[in-house]
Amino acid sequence: MNLERKELFRAIEKCLLNAQELYDEAVILEEHKRYARAYTLFQICIEEVGKTSLIHKFLFDNNVETSTINKFLKDFRDHKVKIKSSISYDKIFSVLIEKIEIDEKDLKASLDKEILNQYENVSRNNDYKNFSLYTSFYKDDFRIPSELFFSEHVDSIKFVSTMRLNMAKNFYEVNKAKIDEF
Repeated sequence: MNLERKELFRAIEKCLLNAQELYDEAVILEEHKRYARAYTLFQICIEEVGKTSLIHKFLFDNNVETSTINKFLKDFRDHKVKIKSSISYDKIFSVLIEKIEIDEKDLKASLDKEILNQYENVSRNNDYKNFSLYTSFYKDDFRIPSELFFSEHVDSIKFVSTMRLNMAKNFYEVNKAKIDEF
């Protein structure tokens, strides 16, 4: 199997387009107070953004051995890997804050703390996505998603998905012009 660079860049475009569609639909659900399903779509948006990070890494590594391609394709389907991969855009933002010397040490420290928190809670985030879809046994009782998710849950994940989606789009635009250099 061979993955052409232009094909991979098209895959990034499709992931970003799908992430934007998921985001837009999540906003509609949020406006209609369908918080559990809005949460689901914001989380899946984050995972779709994570795919773009996986593709960029694959392009940068420039390793097209069959075993590497197979691992890439396996990771491309793994929810937890995609969640973790999406955090790379938070790291890029943190580095940018440092590079442009914004006098916001508290912002950078807070962001770095949140990045660590996100890494430590990848499984929890994936579990929450499942709670937002399925009837669950939670705190000694069976609960449907609408009993577990409220506006504050959506506010938090919406912020994360907004930031990561925008960073992914900008990162892609910067690198799209350099497609032939990869």
